[in-house]
Amino acid sequence: NKNIDVGAICGGNLGTVEECFSTCTFRDFNVSISSSGWTNIGGVVGFNGGTVRNCYMVGSMDVSVQAGSGTNSVNVSGIVGKQDGSGAVLQNCYSVVSIRANSNRPCYVGGVIGLLTGGNTCDNLYTNQDLCDTLLGSGSSSKFTNSALLSTADMKSSAMVSKLGNAF
Repeated sequence: NKNIDVGAICGGNLGTVEECFSTCTFRDFNVSISSSGWTNIGGVVGFNGGTVRNCYMVGSMDVSVQAGSGTNSVNVSGIVGKQDGSGAVLQNCYSVVSIRANSNRPCYVGGVIGLLTGGNTCDNLYTNQDLCDTLLGSGSSSKFTNSALLSTADMKSSAMVSKLGNAF
């Protein structure tokens, strides 16, 4: 299996990505893939098996992936396309992103994570619900703590600053 990992900051992370942001637009991002595995596209990190902390993404994503029959799924998110691994951490992050994605394979879209597998830490995560209607595309939302969909007004409020603490 060969996974395709695309991120505005980092394609695949097994270490630490922290205190970064992306303000970008994935416009007419059209890909044809013949390999098997997962296709992971994130506004910050494509695949996270390490730690992503204190990051945010503002922008839009327009993604179309035509993949071979061996491709498991296409995972798209404002922060992390796919998060996997017992020690993987996503913490103190938010996205203000509109996402449009389509594929001939299963396609999972979330404001902060496209696909969540394995035992993970997902804490203090937020997405602007006026642009994206879910934090998580697929996986166990019970792994999320202190996380929410927020309106544009709530994302601009002083309460949001308090939720992120000293992270920003």
